[in-house]
Amino acid sequence: GTGTWCAKKWPAKVAEDFNWTPVAVDFATGNRGRADIVLELGEKGKGSTGTVYFDDITVVPNTDVERFEGKHFILNLYKDQIALATREGVKFQLANVDELYKAYGEITGFTPGDGVQQSAFAPAGYEIGALGWAGNPILWSKKAYEKSLKEYWNRPEYCAEIFLHELAHNFDHPNWTFHGHFNELKMAYALETRNWAIAEDGWTRGPATRNRWDVRSKQNREIGAVDEVVQVYKNLLIRDKVGWEPFKKTFRYFLTLKDADVPKTPWDKFKVWHDKLSEYSGFDAWSVYTKDDLEFVRYYYGPKQDPEEMSKIAADRRNAWLAETKWSDAKVGWEEPKYGFFASGDKLHLRSIYGHAPSQYSYNVDGKWGKFSASCGLARGHEG
Repeated sequence: GTGTWCAKKWPAKVAEDFNWTPVAVDFATGNRGRADIVLELGEKGKGSTGTVYFDDITVVPNTDVERFEGKHFILNLYKDQIALATREGVKFQLANVDELYKAYGEITGFTPGDGVQQSAFAPAGYEIGALGWAGNPILWSKKAYEKSLKEYWNRPEYCAEIFLHELAHNFDHPNWTFHGHFNELKMAYALETRNWAIAEDGWTRGPATRNRWDVRSKQNREIGAVDEVVQVYKNLLIRDKVGWEPFKKTFRYFLTLKDADVPKTPWDKFKVWHDKLSEYSGFDAWSVYTKDDLEFVRYYYGPKQDPEEMSKIAADRRNAWLAETKWSDAKVGWEEPKYGFFASGDKLHLRSIYGHAPSQYSYNVDGKWGKFSASCGLARGHEG
């Protein structure tokens, strides 16, 4: 298996030499018992300058971590995590994640990693930069899930959201993946067919867990931003009409494709997905989308053209979108300058320019243009 870890107890940033300083990192190897140890200055050689020396490199067992092994899954847990969850809670969770592995194979017909055991580890001493990362081992945030361990793991009907989501990524296949987070359709299948409960967006169980996608897609549905969460919601509407069998057949159809026959773009995969659902179910899967929905999805998944140079716009062009034109200079007060789609109020704008205050975009128009028009607004969900 693979994973990424950063050493803890790094020395403070310094501009001068410093003496030998011990550093350490906790890691798990996945089921293969293998780890590649990379010694470098900075992350992948970036972010730091100078010369660094390493010595006394050792690998020792972590006596604070215990390994729990099921048929398909391995949990590596610290003693304090075990105390929070209780050993009975760990037993429940391991049994459920083992069953989760079976559920994902059941709907997709796919087996990740040639059937090797999957695993998970929440490293202490440093943050992983997210709630979790797919892979083997799955990395998950130790601090973020303390409440889950304490309050939910000892309930046999509960299956931890972190494993539901990240293991679903491990069951993704490039033939069908038009968006990584469409993986949660598999999650909905497992929750419904295994009658499991989750705590996100209200404690729900079995078929009622679809409330999660209803809640999370509501705002975007209202403005027509049919992103991957809305697409999961729309596919659950299809499931209401046809059941799960057409989905199983659709996943398996993608697995049969030779490399040359795999749809080339996310939009192409999205189209084939819904065409096959329609074919296998006898129901028009496209009927859950409006014309405007599909316009957005085409934009969302379609190839993005590089912004064109202002000087290369044809002389007979009557107008040009600045959001499709290269800027000569740009700066924003937060994150990076970018084009994209943004919602403001109840409207969705596909050709938008991101402008967190203070921001400025400059364009060299060469005196060729005579009129400028635009609309502006606060990004939805923000007050300033």
